[in-house]
Amino acid sequence: MKTAIPAMLVLMGVLLIFAPVGSYYFGTYTHSRFKGAVQDGSRFEYYGIVGSFWDNSSHQEFMLGISMNITKSQPKDEYVVEYSIYRLIGQGQLNVKRSPHFIAQKVTLEWRGNITANESSPVIEQLFPERLANITEMTHTFPDHFYGYPKVYVKNKNYYIKYSNTYAALGVSPDSPCSFIETVYPKGKEYCSILFNLYGNRTQAEDSLIAQVDLAGGNTVPPQDWRGWIRYGFGWSFPVNTIFILLGLIVYIMTSREGRM
Repeated sequence: MKTAIPAMLVLMGVLLIFAPVGSYYFGTYTHSRFKGAVQDGSRFEYYGIVGSFWDNSSHQEFMLGISMNITKSQPKDEYVVEYSIYRLIGQGQLNVKRSPHFIAQKVTLEWRGNITANESSPVIEQLFPERLANITEMTHTFPDHFYGYPKVYVKNKNYYIKYSNTYAALGVSPDSPCSFIETVYPKGKEYCSILFNLYGNRTQAEDSLIAQVDLAGGNTVPPQDWRGWIRYGFGWSFPVNTIFILLGLIVYIMTSREGRM
């Protein structure tokens, strides 16, 4: 009985370290349909924002919000992209944490559709490159309820996670916002043409655009940095974990000495 209390204190300290990885492993990892590789049926949810554009009819600036469910179709090595386009009036913003949504003075659904895209499509090239050249650094983000705590590869301020057979964008600013939006949305070409006319050329027009696309969820988790998880858990629970462990050791030493007297 004398060793029960110190053992419980040490155990609580250790459990605090393993709490984040345990929560992710039993909450997301074990329930994910696919692990480690993008394969037939792998699905990814992306949310993006592009703008601002000019509406000649209403004489208003607006931004476009886009939500995409992208599913890999292995037999033809293609991706099925189901998307929704939203018009954001006012200062449009994007929030992808937990419950992804767009923020603006007014948000209206403008279009829904789907396309089948191959690996040479601007959308797929940007979001699922097979190879990444000129990686500037490798790091981690804070753990996410979907993708967990994998290694993150940074290229030109774009963030990617690595699967065994490809990369997947974690958060990117498309190289050509107009090419990106035109690929999935027929009217995107019209909006970009108006912008090109206003600026006089495509380069300046695209430089004026804000574009960001973020991963929000899916059914295929990347390989995990399990050691990194433990380091994160230690830092997350410090110094409480250390206090519990030290307290347990001190109580154990004290009770051991009392038993010898």
